[in-house]
Amino acid sequence: MGRLFPMHNARWPVRLAAAGLMGAVSCLSGCATLKKELRIAMDMDPVALERNLAQEMTEADKLKARELDKQIMEKYKETPHLTMKSDVENILRKLIPVTHEKGLKPIVRVLGDKQANAFVTGGEYVYVFDGLMSRMRSEDELAGILAHELSHLDAGHISRRALPVQLAQWAIQLAKKDSSGWAELAVTLGAVAGLNTYSREHEREADILGAIYTYRAGYDPSRFADFFEDLEKRVKPEKQEKENKLRLAEAETQQALAAFGENSPEHLEAGSKLEETRREYGRFLSEEYYFFGTHPGTADRVKTIRAMSEYLKGNRTLESLTESVTIQKVLIVLDRLEKREQADPHAQEGQAHEEAGEWQEAVNQYEKALQIFPDHAKAWAGLARAHVEQGLEDQALSEFEHAAAIDANLLEAQEGLGYLYAQRGRAEEAIQCLRRAAWLNKAKIHYVLGNLYRDQGQRGPAIRQYRRALRLQPDHAQARQALSELGP
Repeated sequence: MGRLFPMHNARWPVRLAAAGLMGAVSCLSGCATLKKELRIAMDMDPVALERNLAQEMTEADKLKARELDKQIMEKYKETPHLTMKSDVENILRKLIPVTHEKGLKPIVRVLGDKQANAFVTGGEYVYVFDGLMSRMRSEDELAGILAHELSHLDAGHISRRALPVQLAQWAIQLAKKDSSGWAELAVTLGAVAGLNTYSREHEREADILGAIYTYRAGYDPSRFADFFEDLEKRVKPEKQEKENKLRLAEAETQQALAAFGENSPEHLEAGSKLEETRREYGRFLSEEYYFFGTHPGTADRVKTIRAMSEYLKGNRTLESLTESVTIQKVLIVLDRLEKREQADPHAQEGQAHEEAGEWQEAVNQYEKALQIFPDHAKAWAGLARAHVEQGLEDQALSEFEHAAAIDANLLEAQEGLGYLYAQRGRAEEAIQCLRRAAWLNKAKIHYVLGNLYRDQGQRGPAIRQYRRALRLQPDHAQARQALSELGP
């Protein structure tokens, strides 16, 4: 996939560029506002975004999404209008190759409901309500919405660890969707909103990624902003009208209660009218205003999306410059991820040679991966392991440290550091690294930890580590011998 802008150095100094940009525009009108926007833009964490985008969808993610799909489809029916589903699938075929879920094979559900909304659940399913489809005036608008939802999936905004609990909660709430009363409908609105309620930061990331993905797929991102504006202009006056009608019905009910008493015919009639007005208002929120209930800050987001669209098209307006720092950050992240993807086959081949005991061949492949993407933490760790086998332990230590500096959560780097620190008598550092690596569930890690604790005179922790080693590998003779030497 070609890059939107040429990036000669993936580690381009964003802060210096931002500072230069701020100086260049300091003489323009709206200086204070522009600087404020730039400071907000520079608050985005590109490291976290890159880490989230690099995550791959797992089989467990897909399984959880399938569980939720069964429960969603018990309460919603797919629309019989097959052209709607075909339209969504055709746009997704263009969008997915420019995202970082390139292997995604989406299962599209166009749900027969008047809600103007779309959502994803962390797996392969993409849900669009036909209430949204009926409001679309162009492919560009629909592409913007779908790109936005794919961006939430791509950037890991859906908390995969929390999904099991959320699935149960959402399923229970979805089961209550019968619109028979105000309370039930209110619960349903809150429950379904849980499917796509994100933080302001996540919405901003999805807007930026969505605009880039939309543009790269050949669509116009500004049409997404048009959809926001036009839908809000149409539904806001109706919302105000229905709220006024609801307040009037509530007032009439109170007046009837005061004038004629509780359960009088007049009071009951007014109460019945109030309940019907509440249901009507609830249906409106569900069908017409739902999109704005789950996507905050419409005016600001329209401004942001328009500015990004102009910038991506090469139009350097004052408004587009306010978003340039953020866009450049995201483009750099996407550029780095493209290089990572190019390096991955070499890293995988290096691992295959490593498993076959072909150490020099493994070194060659890991070095090729690092030539393409110097921050490939797994390639650094693999290179270090191969060098350990070749007897180059000092070099391996430096490489493990480099891998851990890139990704402190890379357990294989922590494991390698732990062993090498232990050999060098750096016990505290070794313990710290091996405790982190313990999630790998390897008997050797616990055995070495047991030795470190024993050498420090910590009998209890040593015994616990040897026992864990034996639970993982019952025939671990060294752990059994060490445990017997410490006594019962």
